Amino acid sequence: MVARSDDGWGNDAVRMMAGAGRDPREWLSIDAYVRSDAGGESRPFRPVSGRDMEGSLNAVSRDTARSLLVILSSGEEDVRHIPDFESNRQRLYGCSDTVLSRFGPDAQFWTSVDDPPEESDGTDLRVSEWYALTVESMDLGLVAVSPTEVGVFWICNPL
Repeated sequence: MVARSDDGWGNDAVRMMAGAGRDPREWLSIDAYVRSDAGGESRPFRPVSGRDMEGSLNAVSRDTARSLLVILSSGEEDVRHIPDFESNRQRLYGCSDTVLSRFGPDAQFWTSVDDPPEESDGTDLRVSEWYALTVESMDLGLVAVSPTEVGVFWICNPL
């Protein structure tokens, strides 16, 4: 997460994706992207302007954002990769709610997913289309925007 600037949320998200900025609340951040062919850690994101960032993402509801966070926690494009998903569904959605509560009730959410899901009753919670912002074959992301902060949540995997 980064504090909002006067440059627009797209520029704030790009800054965060580049590894710049610090979380104003000092929450723990997980940034474990390592490319073995790059000789260590590097940033997977393609260069993009803040304006392009804002223009390439789709606005989604808070309910859709919470489903996307559950999917992102799988490290893949669907929840089939989460062990014992059905037994953990309520806990996973509770964790999503905790993360999203940081951004307050007036937050806006944006995603690279073209077919964003709503919560479902089964294990069919997944996405199949997205706009890639990384050098990898598969990446999915969510940007949370509040009046004071921007958060970026992303996964990427070579397929």
